[in-house]
Amino acid sequence: MSFTVTHNASDRGGVTAVQIDGARLSVFLPRVVEEYAEIGPTLRAHNQAVVGYLNRLADEFRDGLTGAKFTAEKEKTGRMMLPGFVSAVKAVQKEHAAVKLARIEMARLDESKAPSPIVRSDLRRRVFAQDAPNRIASLNNANYELACACYEVGPDYFAVDDRIWEKFEQRWIVLNHVKKSNLVLPRQSTPENLTESGNDDQRAEALAQKAVDKLTHRAETLELAEDYLKQILRAVSVLTGLSAMDVLKEAGLASDD
Repeated sequence: MSFTVTHNASDRGGVTAVQIDGARLSVFLPRVVEEYAEIGPTLRAHNQAVVGYLNRLADEFRDGLTGAKFTAEKEKTGRMMLPGFVSAVKAVQKEHAAVKLARIEMARLDESKAPSPIVRSDLRRRVFAQDAPNRIASLNNANYELACACYEVGPDYFAVDDRIWEKFEQRWIVLNHVKKSNLVLPRQSTPENLTESGNDDQRAEALAQKAVDKLTHRAETLELAEDYLKQILRAVSVLTGLSAMDVLKEAGLASDD
């Protein structure tokens, strides 16, 4: 029987590697997850506890704990990780819901600011009547009025693939955020146009794009947190000898229903 624990840290985060006989485990908590205000403290505390549990078990193994006693201690160690694991899962679930709601709200059409349904229908028909290249160009370069008309019917109406629609959807969310947030920025003076008047739509869109990018970054970071929690789940499964689903059931995160 063998049991070893090693730790490595870098600017990207900390990794704990465990070898139990033929099984190899690796738990990596990315720095970007640790720095995520809403979930970082919970996951950092959980990771520190996990590392402590594994170090203690490795010390006991080196001190001569083997056989049935080591197996029992190994299973106990796995179960000790469960309370923190549950707290971490729930923290990430809560933030997932918040990000999803924020994205839905960013994309939600505000009827009070949109063209009438009749105008939107007419705009859609004009785009639909175009050939495929011009239809795609219209989506890519849509203003707010055209974008809201097209977004509400979905990609099948225009016969475009997911990649094209995702790009258009991002544009719609930016334009919609500008409109709903009343982002009106005056044009700034330049050496060529010191007294230029009117609104700077490009600056407003750039500011809205930053808000969208921030939300996208949050979603991507939550995916990294999901990966970390899956690594913890596997570690608990190996230590306890339970299947991943049985671990979730014991933790109260899944049921037999």
